[in-house]
Amino acid sequence: DHSEFAKASPWEPSVRVPLIVAGPGVAAGRVERRPVSTLDVVGAILELAGAERAPRMTARSLEPMFGEGGEAPREVVVSGLTSRVGALDPRENKAGLAADWEMALKRFNETATLKLVCCPNGCFKQGTMFPKRPGEAQLVLMSLLEESLGGGFERNVLDISTGVGVAEARELLQSLGDRFREACAPLLGP
Repeated sequence: DHSEFAKASPWEPSVRVPLIVAGPGVAAGRVERRPVSTLDVVGAILELAGAERAPRMTARSLEPMFGEGGEAPREVVVSGLTSRVGALDPRENKAGLAADWEMALKRFNETATLKLVCCPNGCFKQGTMFPKRPGEAQLVLMSLLEESLGGGFERNVLDISTGVGVAEARELLQSLGDRFREACAPLLGP
């Protein structure tokens, strides 16, 4: 976990979890590269059991992906964390939050999976993507390289000055919650 535990940061060692599915109706030896949400495991269990989801439940079933060429339950996977537990020094963290980020992840084509991370109050688990700027909104668009699936390698592909990645970042930003969109949209320029 490279000291990235408890899903406390948006970086790959913390958020990427392999999912292995086996059984009747599951294509043997198949590797699926599209991102999914762990919430959808519950949706698959409910569907396979013939049970209904609770009215406000957002889980969707992974079951269509078990066979060859099945549809993914979501085009974009969204995750995030806002927590005051273990809040940092308030002089460095104006919001008094230990973690405050949201991300949207989408496989755009066979070789490009992109992840947008928005930290409205600065990302406190900096990694190598952000300089430390507590209290300032920060935004990064990461390319998750196929060879990274076992190693957690990600690189920033957003270059606002040249426009590289801006259209994709705007598209993914629309999947985030209002507070995150409002904080990070201005960073992409007009």
